[in-house]
Amino acid sequence: MIVALRKSLLAFSLGALTFTPWEILMARLEIVQYARPEFMGISWWSPVGFGVGTAFAILLFVTLDRMLHFQNDYQGGKLVLEYLLLALVYTLILLFRGSPYLLSLGLLLLMVLRLIFFHQAWDVLTFLIGACVGPTLELVLTNLNLYFFTEPDFLGMPYWLPLLWGAVALALRRLSWIVSPPPAPASLYSVKL
Repeated sequence: MIVALRKSLLAFSLGALTFTPWEILMARLEIVQYARPEFMGISWWSPVGFGVGTAFAILLFVTLDRMLHFQNDYQGGKLVLEYLLLALVYTLILLFRGSPYLLSLGLLLLMVLRLIFFHQAWDVLTFLIGACVGPTLELVLTNLNLYFFTEPDFLGMPYWLPLLWGAVALALRRLSWIVSPPPAPASLYSVKL
């Protein structure tokens, strides 16, 4: 019980600390605008939402990996590459926000290359979960008038939003392997006694 609480607190902290600065930058560059900006251009609930969302996503991915009997021997050092890729996605959004078609095409190409060269089992499913659930949640929040995108393309959201959420889902799945590692694959030479 204590271990699960510590892992949840760790996931909450990592989510709040990872995504809040990017959201502040997006608010400062007027990509998104909050109805009540109380904390550096964003609402007070935004870091809490990122933390809760990260903890929930990690729990979801741990559960899915166990249901799908996923085995992996993942080194924690590779998580740095995931965060760098996520930083690249956010940076591209910040730099090319005025060209939504070019930005969407570039992010799509980046995600396809990522899924080809750094593929693990069930990554496409993970990407699709993020690409569907994330924008749906954003749609609910924007319809509640908590914030809005300043240059929406479709249903009040930019075209690149599902690609961002797919990338976030892939990174959070990798983070779940660090917080709660899946069993390592059995060696060809291991013998059960």
